[in-house]
Amino acid sequence: MKPVKIATWNVRTLYQCGKLENVKKEMKRLVINILGICEVRWTGAGKISSDKYTVTYSGGQKYEDGVRLILDKEQ
Repeated sequence: MKPVKIATWNVRTLYQCGKLENVKKEMKRLVINILGICEVRWTGAGKISSDKYTVTYSGGQKYEDGVRLILDKEQ
């Protein structure tokens, strides 16, 4: 069984163009399989696929707070 690396990060905001790409690059560089993120500042809730990652998120009605999980699709 392959080891799984889990991490957390307070990113302060992902409500800017290119921020998700930066996070994915860091996950790849640090070989992180599951990343919990707070203060993403996205509204609503949902799930998206981005490259080899699955992103689930939950936020409020305003661009404040919010949490997210980014999962490496290999896991």
